[in-house]
Amino acid sequence: MIYFDTSALVRAFRLGLAPEGLTRSHSVAEFYSTLSGRGITVEREGRREQMVLSPKDAATAVKRTFANVVWFDLKPSEVLKKSRKRLA
Repeated sequence: MIYFDTSALVRAFRLGLAPEGLTRSHSVAEFYSTLSGRGITVEREGRREQMVLSPKDAATAVKRTFANVVWFDLKPSEVLKKSRKRLA
């Protein structure tokens, strides 16, 4: 299964995709905050501009983009354990 970080999910939104894979639950907060806060840069009629969504539209984007995503979160102790294995 493919892991999607927040930037990959924002890209999927820009492309109108609902990817299948897994992500951590905090990605929802980051995704929503990005779209409804500073927004994303888009190109319209050859010009770059910032697209900022309303809170309602950002929530709709979360629902569509995350429709096929499986949630996967590690406990802090699991992160440390997995990190130690990688470093060994």
